[in-house]
Amino acid sequence: MIRESDISIALGAHLGNMFPLPPIAWPNHKITPAMPYLFPQVVRGSRTDPSVAGDFAISNGQYLVTVVSELNEFTVAAEKLADDVAERFPMGLRLAVTGGEITIMQPPEILQGFPDAVSWRVPVRIAYRALKES
Repeated sequence: MIRESDISIALGAHLGNMFPLPPIAWPNHKITPAMPYLFPQVVRGSRTDPSVAGDFAISNGQYLVTVVSELNEFTVAAEKLADDVAERFPMGLRLAVTGGEITIMQPPEILQGFPDAVSWRVPVRIAYRALKES
């Protein structure tokens, strides 16, 4: 079985090798970098197992990478950075993970940007499936 923590590590490592690398605000880390920055989150989905033995788990989820930029500026800079993130995770990309492999299942989706109290945010949704080695 693939551990969920290993999925987070593999996706984060791939994002962390992006060039040029914008600052990243890792979840549950108290340091918030200067804008613009990326805020990645693993959104767990279903976990299934088609085997009778119960040892071939398939983990489906989404890697949600939010571009955070200055509020009250044009949206184009944030959208360009969102495009860069999406290009980093093309459909069909395979990433090694302890005990198996992660596959990006569809083209990443750049979602509608929105403001919060202090920033402009553009989410990029990346669907993945993690499979145990056969």
